Amino acid sequence: MQGTLNQIDQDILEFTNKIRANPKEMIPHLEKILATFEGDVMYIDGQIGIQTNEGPAAVQEAIEFAKTAAPVGTLTWNDQLARCSQDHVEDIGPKGLTQHESSKGEGLMAKVSKHFQVNGMVGENLSFGQSSGIDVVLQLVIDDGVASRGHRNNIFQSKFGKLGCFSGQHSGYETMTCLVYAS
Repeated sequence: MQGTLNQIDQDILEFTNKIRANPKEMIPHLEKILATFEGDVMYIDGQIGIQTNEGPAAVQEAIEFAKTAAPVGTLTWNDQLARCSQDHVEDIGPKGLTQHESSKGEGLMAKVSKHFQVNGMVGENLSFGQSSGIDVVLQLVIDDGVASRGHRNNIFQSKFGKLGCFSGQHSGYETMTCLVYAS
C-alpha cells in the first residue's frame, strides 16, 4: 500500500522518520512556528489567528526537547495499521468527534485488533485541522495543551517500529489524521 499513500500520509511517514533519526531536524520548523506568535495566538501563513493553550512556551519546550533527544529507529509502513486509522477517521470524522474511542466507545486495542495482530505496544495519535504531513507531525510534537506530551512520546517511542496512518475529512476541523503505532 505504501505506493498508494496519499501525499499527506507519505509526508507524515517520511518526516516522522527524519526527526526520529535526527530530532534536531525539526528545530528550524519549530522556530518558524515560534516566530508566528503574538501572545498566545499563532498566525501561520497569514491565516486567522489560532488561540493556543500554552502559547509559545509549548513550542519552546519542543525545541529544547529536540536539542537533547536521542535518535530512535525508523518506522516501517504497515497496511493493517493504516486500515485501523482509516476506520477511525471514517467513523468519527463525519460526526465531528475528537476522541480516541470509536463512536461506539471502543478503545484502541479493540479497534486495532480488528485488522492487526497485537504482540506488544500500540499507540495512537490524532491530529485535527492540518493540511500537510509536516504540520500534522509538528502539531503532535508541540502537543499544546497536553501536559503529558503523550503524542510527542508516541512519535519518539523507541519500542515502536511500525506506523499506519490515514488523513481524511472532519466535519468540524475540515481534516483529521489518525496515526497508529505498534512495536
